[in-house]
Amino acid sequence: MLTPVMEFFNNSIRIIENFISNISKTALSLHFNEKEAKEIYFSITLFFNED
Repeated sequence: MLTPVMEFFNNSIRIIENFISNISKTALSLHFNEKEAKEIYFSITLFFNED
């Protein structure tokens, strides 16, 4: 069972991941080609998913 603090933390991570995902799909694609943007996105998501 999740405590309110854990739930808040999980929700915060989800919000951050969505924010990063949106940046990767928009702003990064303006500065990098699609392949580079995907690599940056995956490296960021791997960082957040490390337990």
